[in-house]
Amino acid sequence: MKTGKKQAKWKKVNQKIKKKYLEELIQVKELKNAIFYATYQASKEYSKLTSFTIAKAVLAKESTNYTVTVIIDGLNDKERDVVREELKKLKIKYRKIRGMKDEQSIFLRLSDAMAGFLREVYEGEEYTKLFIKRFEKASIVTEA
Repeated sequence: MKTGKKQAKWKKVNQKIKKKYLEELIQVKELKNAIFYATYQASKEYSKLTSFTIAKAVLAKESTNYTVTVIIDGLNDKERDVVREELKKLKIKYRKIRGMKDEQSIFLRLSDAMAGFLREVYEGEEYTKLFIKRFEKASIVTEA
């Protein structure tokens, strides 16, 4: 993509570049039914809630014949153990759970950007209102 976003964090990107980035994303047909999110309030149970959201997304996307690889931005060993335990409780079949830095993966950079965008949707940023409707209509983002 030639949007100018590069590897910058969403918070640090100006709104003109954000809009250009989102316009480009909406054209990517492979993103249909690919981005799931959930919002939670006033909780410090990050790893458990992340696991729960992963489980909801996997179950919404797949039937019974699946195995997933879970990659979480900046996941440490303790958090990985919690995620592993929670996914087992939720009966989610996974091949691997690992942490990675967003610089290492275009998919994590996409996830980070979408998380930043969705946070701004939740916060009521004016520019997001039209985009979220378009993303939902195109089935790119789905609340898990």
